[in-house]
Amino acid sequence: PILVSSQLGCRKPHPRFYRLAAEALGVPAARVLSVGDDPDNDVRGPRALGMKSVHLDRRRKGWAHTPRIEGLEALEAILFGPA
Repeated sequence: PILVSSQLGCRKPHPRFYRLAAEALGVPAARVLSVGDDPDNDVRGPRALGMKSVHLDRRRKGWAHTPRIEGLEALEAILFGPA
């Protein structure tokens, strides 16, 4: 599903956005993985609800306390372990 904040009536990092995302997926928040480049919206916000998160750090700025990837191709190892 594609969730648009304007249609949900709330924006990231509001907890309601992530709750609705989990509901739309039909899974508990703990089974959702958020991936994004904004530490507040894509890492801290989802974690506050118990979701897992990965910082997409294409600019290699680094951000402590979270798994970090430099490109989406690295998600496979996070999701399924090393090949």
